Amino acid sequence: MLFLKEARRFAFSLVFIIYLIAGYAMYSTQFASDMVYETPPVKGAEDYGTIVVETPEILMPIATDALVSGYYEGGYGSYPIGFYKYAKLTDKKRDKLAEIISELTTLDREALDSFTSYQAGQTVSLTEDGKSQIVEVPPELPEYSLNPDVDYEEFRELMSEADKLIGGGTYFSDMNIVDSFSRVPKTYEQALAEYNAFKGDIAGSYARLFCDYMGIVLTVLPIFTATAFALRDRRAAELIYVRKVSSLRLTLTRYLSAAAVSIIPVALLSVMAAVKAGAMYSENVDILRFVLMSMGLLAPSILISLSVGFLLAELTGSSVGILIYSAIWFVTLNISGLDSTTRFGLVLRHNSVLGIENLPAEMPIIIFNRVFYTVLSLLLVLLSAVILDLKRRGKLSDGKTLLRSLFSKSAA
Repeated sequence: MLFLKEARRFAFSLVFIIYLIAGYAMYSTQFASDMVYETPPVKGAEDYGTIVVETPEILMPIATDALVSGYYEGGYGSYPIGFYKYAKLTDKKRDKLAEIISELTTLDREALDSFTSYQAGQTVSLTEDGKSQIVEVPPELPEYSLNPDVDYEEFRELMSEADKLIGGGTYFSDMNIVDSFSRVPKTYEQALAEYNAFKGDIAGSYARLFCDYMGIVLTVLPIFTATAFALRDRRAAELIYVRKVSSLRLTLTRYLSAAAVSIIPVALLSVMAAVKAGAMYSENVDILRFVLMSMGLLAPSILISLSVGFLLAELTGSSVGILIYSAIWFVTLNISGLDSTTRFGLVLRHNSVLGIENLPAEMPIIIFNRVFYTVLSLLLVLLSAVILDLKRRGKLSDGKTLLRSLFSKSAA
């Protein structure tokens, strides 16, 4: 009875209605609009795209050319928090960068600075016989060769050092360097194998895309509903404190009811998405696989966001937790890229229906990530119950008092 009562209160709150509207807006304007019919590759086509293959012989000279080019241009493009920034080099940074280049190549500082014919690389369009052709013109750089004494591991370390020197978020970082500088043309056979894997698992392929888009908002939206719900109960604190129900049961019931009410609409949206995918290809898409995969990837995102909202609202008695968590979510989202599967990534990304053949290799990390955030969310809820119990027994007047005491002890 308590579960149903709390679920009704949560479901009919204004902030939950806003949650529904925002979630459906993401589904309809982003995911649904991105559901385009995938066609098989045509044999003999000029371009099948590129594929990332970590090949030092390809990566090292291209990345070094880019590093040297930026030295002459006086700066580098970067994405330190997801937004583009042109990082200009100060004289001090330029000196240190020259040392890195000298270690990587046969160019010393004198050779670097004496070269005056630098021309930036560019893309030009040539017209021949009425046909337009895009041509990549490489930058004009001094003649040099890579230092044979620097192996691939040392090369990566020096590039990472250059990335940190520039300010982070560059193409030279450990996270970006392979994807940026080690791409090779995809063959017809590779493109066909990728397409066949997609056709063999349409449900899984579209479920990953569904989770990519919906995961962006479902990792942050629930904290708004949880915080509003918790703060509304704060106004009725006296009635809550005299209830016979234990603090643990009360907290868990509220949390689980909020989680159930938050997850059910997402499950319904996943059914809609599966049906839409099946209609596109005139096939019977495995709706159960679509829903189970979606819930496995998205439910932990909802759970962690709710638990942080409940805990910080109980702890601070304010909505400051929304600002803290939203900042973490924003930075995490913008540094993850469009395809990111890491052990502790708050947002898992895979912004394509292709690539399902790589899922088995990624599953151990994905499972660890989702289990980690599910367990963490439960621990945070238990901590919320402890704080509520201290308040009910009069040992803690306000969460702010606890924070002040903790900080004063650490300062001492």
